[in-house]
Amino acid sequence: MNNPTIADFLSTFNKIISSFVNNDNENITLYSSVLKDTYNVLNSNERSTCFQYISDFFNEQNDTYITIFFMSYLLKTLNSAEAIIHIQHTISQSGISPIDALNIIFQMSSFSFSTDLKIDTADFYKEQLSIYQNNISKLNSLTESYTFVPYDVRNKDRIAIMCRMLYSDRHAPTVIIINLFNWLKKLGYEVCLFIEYMGQIQDENVINWYRPSIENKIFSQAGDFNINYLGVDIKGHNIVFSNSNYEQMARRTFDLIYDYNPLFVINVGGCNPIADLCNNITTVCCMPCINKPALSTSSIYIRYFPYTEDDDRIYNDLLLNYQHVYDMPFVEELSGSNGCIQVKSDYGIDEDKFAIIIAGNRLDKEIRQRFIQLLNDISSTEDNVVFVFIGDCPLLKNTLKDCDFYNKCVFTGAVSNFKGAVSIGDLFLNPPRQGGSTGAYYAIECGIPVLTLPSCDVASVGNAFTCHTIDEMSDIIHRYMHDSEYMNQQIQNCRSSFEKICSCKDNLPSITSFISKLKEYMNNGGEVIMPISPHSMFVITIPDYSSYLGRSTIIAS
Repeated sequence: MNNPTIADFLSTFNKIISSFVNNDNENITLYSSVLKDTYNVLNSNERSTCFQYISDFFNEQNDTYITIFFMSYLLKTLNSAEAIIHIQHTISQSGISPIDALNIIFQMSSFSFSTDLKIDTADFYKEQLSIYQNNISKLNSLTESYTFVPYDVRNKDRIAIMCRMLYSDRHAPTVIIINLFNWLKKLGYEVCLFIEYMGQIQDENVINWYRPSIENKIFSQAGDFNINYLGVDIKGHNIVFSNSNYEQMARRTFDLIYDYNPLFVINVGGCNPIADLCNNITTVCCMPCINKPALSTSSIYIRYFPYTEDDDRIYNDLLLNYQHVYDMPFVEELSGSNGCIQVKSDYGIDEDKFAIIIAGNRLDKEIRQRFIQLLNDISSTEDNVVFVFIGDCPLLKNTLKDCDFYNKCVFTGAVSNFKGAVSIGDLFLNPPRQGGSTGAYYAIECGIPVLTLPSCDVASVGNAFTCHTIDEMSDIIHRYMHDSEYMNQQIQNCRSSFEKICSCKDNLPSITSFISKLKEYMNNGGEVIMPISPHSMFVITIPDYSSYLGRSTIIAS
């Protein structure tokens, strides 16, 4: 180690490990700041060297759990692709329980979803999918007492929806579920929702991950429910999983699905182990809420959002040979927004100000330093700009207090009329992230141009609204503010893009067509049944490293 910067980094990391062992939170905070500063001056080769030293050290300890814990600490502290790649390699080569492995995969996906972490998407995804499928196969013994239900004996009037969580009507995946439930009921189907809530496992397995994401929930208790969302009566079952009851609740879910005997199941969101195990019982279709395939063993993916030719190619390249994409485009009929258009003065903003909308439920995690620097650059040359943050983001608000442009920031908090809040903007600016499409759709519907990177879900509004780098965003924003001809052209692009996205005002034909094609597929025996694994029943073992950890959590929405 001739390079002192590498030595400095590793020395600081050793101090952090000692601080965790001694439960010294003050020094953890202090040394974490030093670690970030040291890491930022390293070049890519030096960073790789550091991680190789760390990886070798933990391999010598021969403890997968503590390796993953500290690698997750490095991931969250440094926002390092090196860290998440090492985590993925670790779980691929370890013998940890499948439940723990699947929880770690969820934590990785949750972090990647809400940050601008750059990874070789194709290779990384395929490795992660392989790990996911391998661990699903280890749980296949849970379904060995069930036989696959043939198409001809299923109840053709029933469809089941499965998801990991149901939250508020301001939560985009929840709104998707409500609309899907509503459309299927309009088509005459009996629909039942099955929630597989894993938040308790995420909390119990805090030892496996530094500051884990914990999924939100709407119901505090397990059991049957009947709830009204946006005028739709939704019935279903809330199944709450823990480390101790996993096998019991899994079999409970399979019993419910088996007895309900639906025509097919729609797994909304993906990365749902219980839904994927149901592939051994009936046909399960995975419907991701993002513009790439979610982790799933299902043979059918449902795509409900618009896509380009390039999007389609990339999407299909990530699928396995036995997996197929069925398109089922639909637009939201129901939303938590009342749709009333608002004006800037409703939020104390002068009407002549150029309002840049930045919206989302996860802004505390999604907005990082490079994006903050972009806002600072814009503010330093534009006196007439105001940044409107829509969504509850107390951590971000506190961070921006030290910025020179804080006086140009407006924080609306969580709003009941999301569309109305978006409608006050002159430009919808999307930070590097996944998700966020609902706000962007509202923007173009209101004639408000969008600015996003092409790798984000928001790019589905059209190529007219994308640029290649954050650096480019600054010049484009200045152009929006001062080039009226350009702004007017982009407003026209908003109208044409919205018409294209929402060309199917009546969603019923689209959904009917999908079901018809799926029926033909199922009736012809096209589905793949996952084989029962010879693996023995899993055993959950969690080492006692409680002295290493604080129990602070980041809420995933």
